[in-house]
Amino acid sequence: GKIKLVYEVPEYIKKYVVSGSPVILLVIDGLRIDDYLIKLRDVLLGRGFVLKEEMSMLSLLPSITTISRRAIFGGKDVLRVFIPIPRAKEYKTYREEDFFKEKIDPQATYLHGAIRHVYNVLSRIGREGEGARVTAIVLSELEKAAHGATEGFLAKISMEYAMEVGRLAELAAKVIKGKFGKNPILFLASDHGLGLFTKVTETNIKTVISKLKQRGFLDPAYEPHVVERYAIIPLISKDLASSAKSLLDVQFKGEIHTVIASSLGFERVIMKIKGQDLFDQVPAERVLILFPRGRRRFVTEQRRIQRVVLHGGLLPVET
Repeated sequence: GKIKLVYEVPEYIKKYVVSGSPVILLVIDGLRIDDYLIKLRDVLLGRGFVLKEEMSMLSLLPSITTISRRAIFGGKDVLRVFIPIPRAKEYKTYREEDFFKEKIDPQATYLHGAIRHVYNVLSRIGREGEGARVTAIVLSELEKAAHGATEGFLAKISMEYAMEVGRLAELAAKVIKGKFGKNPILFLASDHGLGLFTKVTETNIKTVISKLKQRGFLDPAYEPHVVERYAIIPLISKDLASSAKSLLDVQFKGEIHTVIASSLGFERVIMKIKGQDLFDQVPAERVLILFPRGRRRFVTEQRRIQRVVLHGGLLPVET
């Protein structure tokens, strides 16, 4: 069948909201599909939930919170402007809560924080007889570490964590049923998976940028944006994008996967102006986004790496 992407989640939820069903959207940042299948699913079934439907969805790229998780709440709208640099404050866009209320229900409740905090807030809502027909709950990756995530930081969840999530979901369902008299539909989702690699090969991104500069592809007005999991490279012209991509595909075959930003659905990308603490919008047609292939990470200098947790993969799976 057709491949589904995480930005389709709001449309899917909306169908149930329109039909009058109370809805809980529970988003667990970085949930691995094996953790869901082996641990969390059984915990939820044991708490009285009935499995209605399961599907796999592909994460958006880059598979980061500001893109893939926000797409669960805002759909395709999050792709209009990609803001990879947090301090580009003048380009601040909608928060997840804002997207959710605009796309799903203006009266929706959005809860985000530690499990204990969210549990306490839900308990208070229940005692006071409040509660919204549509409720979103977001648990961050750091929560997993606080509950004994195994195989290193941000990796596999513990049974303790799965049990806490189940307890939280059960309380949310109880509160909403008490308010509206109907069992809610629980949507469990994640924005990306996580993988642990104990041995990582490094690709020095300066070598890549140097190749593009030598061929006259690089736009000197902007600074490339580089993190371990991806790099954003501005080009002098959209007409050169295909040639620049082909160059990297040949020169760094097996090391780097290169895509033109517009092919990922972006319209504009915010880039830092070189030598200034200012930012500008660059058309996505003349921006390359580079991903390290396999067990690799980007670095700007050679370092010794012993152990690292990598985020997702080229196509992390949504559960």
